Amino acid sequence: MAIFCSGFVSVSADVIGRDGACIDDSVDPVSVAFTTEGGTDGEYGVYFFYNSHCGSCHEAIAYFEELAGDGTSLDIGLYDFASDAAYTDLYNSFKEKYHISSLAYPVLFIGDVVLEGYHAIHGNFEELYSENQRLKDEFEESE
Repeated sequence: MAIFCSGFVSVSADVIGRDGACIDDSVDPVSVAFTTEGGTDGEYGVYFFYNSHCGSCHEAIAYFEELAGDGTSLDIGLYDFASDAAYTDLYNSFKEKYHISSLAYPVLFIGDVVLEGYHAIHGNFEELYSENQRLKDEFEESE
């Protein structure tokens, strides 16, 4: 599935900014992911939307399980459209916040970026998640 990202057709393996624009491969996603306090409106949540009937989604889930198996504690909201259609409203609210009209699964929202597709998730998640958790811990310690 192809999407329009800032007027360009792209494959479904993108890093997308909160303004709906694709983030170029030469830009470190961490440098734009946490530009506002806590990223997503001051929240430190990580939201993963998928469909259990999607092969790429299963790859992403296996990747998360592999990370968790290495002792990494992951705090990710998992939202399977195949198991609960009620997730559509939450998903649409994220698309609206990030100024995106169409996304392919799997898709992960973290900070001010969206990781669309298995390759974008696999290539960027660990660094983004680590920074997100560091900022979350720093925020909690300051309260």
